[in-house]
Order: sequence, then structure tokens, then C-alpha cells
Amino acid sequence: MQLLNPNPTVYSRGEDVIRAARDNSKLDGSYDALDIYELLRDITDPEHPYTLEQLKVVSLELIKVDNEKKRISLFFTPTVPHCSMATLIGLSIRVKLQQSIPQSYKIDINVEPGSHSSEAAVNKQLGDKERIAAALENPNLRDMVEHCLTAAEKAAALEKLEKAAAADEMTNAPSDDTVNVALAKDDQASVNNMDIDSEPEKK
Repeated sequence: MQLLNPNPTVYSRGEDVIRAARDNSKLDGSYDALDIYELLRDITDPEHPYTLEQLKVVSLELIKVDNEKKRISLFFTPTVPHCSMATLIGLSIRVKLQQSIPQSYKIDINVEPGSHSSEAAVNKQLGDKERIAAALENPNLRDMVEHCLTAAEKAAALEKLEKAAAADEMTNAPSDDTVNVALAKDDQASVNNMDIDSEPEKK
């Protein structure tokens, strides 16, 4: 598959700042922009083995939450203005949020103004419930969305195992985590090499 953006700019993860801020998590059932960012940051880009955070497709400052009105609004930024994967990225974000937060919240997802050549068309599709439902009934597209979400989970698990293995090396006390890291890397490589056959036709 020919890549739309073969050399994307990859940014470092903001783990220290984000994780430290999450230590003061709320217990009243409400959400803030950081909560939503945490849910989305590790989604894998459909084209590259990088997360939406690493490619700055999602940003904390572009997320707004209104708990009184039960509304979450966010913008995402495709890596190139002609990205045909923008709809798929938006669908992946929507599915992740629908899986993670109460259905009482309304979710508005749009591309950042000026960041995509077909901004209006992408936003229209992402805001149309019938189109979204129809798109997710397409087995091929659904598999692509699941790839983005599953790869993110595997990457997070791999990171955890690598840290545990590194800690074992520091204490000179090897454990099964060292073997698990190797196995997890092989599994992650298989997911990243998944063949993406097609992109949903834009209407």
C-alpha cells in the first residue's frame, strides 16, 4: 500500500506530564479534557505504527468537555491536508469514546479548521449518525477501526512489559517479563503489518 505521508513528523510522548496530572483524578463521575485525551492518545494511526499523540493528530488543547450539557467536542489534525484516512481516524476516535464513556454524552468530532482539503465533507460524514452506522456495518472498515484500537492496547501492554523488564535488569533479577516482551513485540509486528484493503468512499 502506498503511504499518503511516508515521512510523518513524530513527536515524543508526553507521558511524564500527562500521567502525573492524572494522579489527581476525579471521583464524581465527571470528565475533563485530560480524561478524554488519555482515552485517545494511544490510538494507532491507520497508516503508521505511531499513536495519534505521537503524530499530534490529537491534542489536549483541542478537546472541550461540558459536563452540565453532557457534551464532548474535539478537533483532530490529519498529518497532511489531502489525507484520505481522515474519516477512518474520526471513526476510530468516535468508537473509542463510545466504548469508554456513558451514552448520555453527545460527541462532536471534527477536523481542525484549515487542516484538510475536504474539511466540510469529512465533518459532514463524521456528524451524520446514519452514515456512521452504515460505515461501521462494513466488515472491512470495521476491521480497520478495530486494528487502530487493538494495536493501541497491544502497544500499551508492550510498553508496560518493557518497563518491567528494564526494572528487572536494574535489580539483576530477571523474570518472565523478559520473555513476554519478546512475544509481545512479535505480536505487535503482526498487527502493524496488517493489510488495509480499502478506505470508505466519501460521499
